[in-house]
Amino acid sequence: MAKFVSSSITYPKGKITNGEFNPFNPLDALGDLDHDGLSNLFESKHGLNIQDPDTDHDGIDDGYELNYWNVSMGLDMDTSVEYCKIPDVDGDNITDGKEIKGYKVKIITGWKGDGTPISEMRYISPAELDPLVPYANSTGVWTDTDKDGIPDVAETYLSNRSQWSYFAKHYSALWNNYSWISDYFKTVKSNQNESAAKQWLQDQFNSLIVERTPPVITKFLLWWDDEGFDVYAVVDLVVHDVGGIKELNIWDENNGEWAGITDGGETTYRIYHKFSSSGWEQNFGSVRVKVEAKDYAGNSITVENELKSSLKKLWDALTSLWNAIWNALQKVAQAIMSALSFIVEWIKA
Repeated sequence: MAKFVSSSITYPKGKITNGEFNPFNPLDALGDLDHDGLSNLFESKHGLNIQDPDTDHDGIDDGYELNYWNVSMGLDMDTSVEYCKIPDVDGDNITDGKEIKGYKVKIITGWKGDGTPISEMRYISPAELDPLVPYANSTGVWTDTDKDGIPDVAETYLSNRSQWSYFAKHYSALWNNYSWISDYFKTVKSNQNESAAKQWLQDQFNSLIVERTPPVITKFLLWWDDEGFDVYAVVDLVVHDVGGIKELNIWDENNGEWAGITDGGETTYRIYHKFSSSGWEQNFGSVRVKVEAKDYAGNSITVENELKSSLKKLWDALTSLWNAIWNALQKVAQAIMSALSFIVEWIKA
């Protein structure tokens, strides 16, 4: 008959050793070693950490989080438990703890003259978020952390050109508002360099920095149009802004006419407008048109263009030619005077 030999290992009552239950104490299963509101037995059976109150380290204890998923959100128990193991269920780079309880974040709202950032703390409430919907709240409104009119989802993906295709595929409706940046990126790259183009993207898209880049005017054309005895100065204008155009004003400075948009909200506007003009302006004079565009972040741009008559173009060309000839004559005269001065000094010597 085999002889029983007692174990030299002791298990204190009510304690858990190496993450295992004490086989000699049935009561420890009912305990709550990490004080997260869930029993040791429940956490062990469902794969939660019995020695860490926040298994997935998302900022909220397992008991609170399980109750949120199962009771507040109405999810089944298995799904609720699994979500307690994932720190960011919807994958929007904001932990579930922040989305469920809200959080504070530092936002850069501007810059001082010496380049020092101006910042403020903002509270992002749970009403602005939804832990099951990436970058939006429960009603589908896009989250805009820095309140500059650009959704966080756009700022996240559009700041890096390598992520544009993913954004266009999964957020096609939003991409339609921003697809113009592809051509503008190429324009900046062509006129300057790729580094400048990438910097433009970073300046435009950052969810923690209020956008401070003015609207972009990619087209501003003027031409004459005759309709019977009526003459018009035609404006063809395209304006973009990643945060949306708030105001767009177009003036015919000669005649004081105005056209524009107030509280528009769209990221792109194509304006085709006719200003009443005259035969005299068309044949002998010109019309000056000024455009001012403002976005929701307070940035603005003002651009002027002049529509000239044929005679005005000729006059300006002759004036430019005369100025060039005059400048050349002045340089020749200066060269002659310098040479004469040198000769005089040489003779004196």
